[in-house]
Amino acid sequence: MKSALILLSFLFLSFFELIISTRNLSGNEEYSSLDDTLKYYKYSGEKLKKLLKDENIYVIDTRSFEKSAAGYIPNTILCPLSMLSFLYSVVEVGSEVIIITEIEEKQTVIDEFIELFAYKLLGYSIFSEVIENNNFELQVVEYNPNLNENIQEIVDNGEYIIDIRENNEIIQTGYIKQAKLLPLSTFLNDYDKIPKNGNVFIFCRSGARSIIGMTFLKREGYTNRFVVMKGGMNRVIEEGYPLVKIDKK
Repeated sequence: MKSALILLSFLFLSFFELIISTRNLSGNEEYSSLDDTLKYYKYSGEKLKKLLKDENIYVIDTRSFEKSAAGYIPNTILCPLSMLSFLYSVVEVGSEVIIITEIEEKQTVIDEFIELFAYKLLGYSIFSEVIENNNFELQVVEYNPNLNENIQEIVDNGEYIIDIRENNEIIQTGYIKQAKLLPLSTFLNDYDKIPKNGNVFIFCRSGARSIIGMTFLKREGYTNRFVVMKGGMNRVIEEGYPLVKIDKK
């Protein structure tokens, strides 16, 4: 009898905690609503603002870089649908995530996240809706407009350069003198090696992974001026800038 009472008490407490957890997640109807079609919460701008302050929740902007780089909500990580496989490099498996998307893409994006099975998807927000009347101060990605004309000046000035390509890519092509080699795949373990002051110039193969890495660093509290080298190392190689070669032996 005593064991049965203990079991019933445990079940009651577990059910109560579940209710509280769900209530905390959804908020009230002013801030969020359950999408009956997708079975996930749709967060308003006000609710999203509050959730962005929770360091345990990652908000992922899945819009194309063409759109998101031109204006994105602070503390979000930019990672379009086509590059979701790189999300593992900056967001630990099992983390709680909210996605920002366009209204016409929400079903596809949610389906992709469900298939990943790696994250706990809490819900989504529609970018055009949450920025309306919610006073988000959008940020933009700063690109280097004249790549090779500026690389030598960057090197000569001793600016901090990081190359986030993988080792096999660097071995094949070489790297820019004085660049710190920090592959995106090891970012979660190594990003704290990057100083939290001064300019940081980020290179990858094309510029896409650089945006993922840069927005991750900003979410982690980095306030540096980040410059993404548009076109990345592909463009550096095409324009013939001299690189440091690695002995393949």
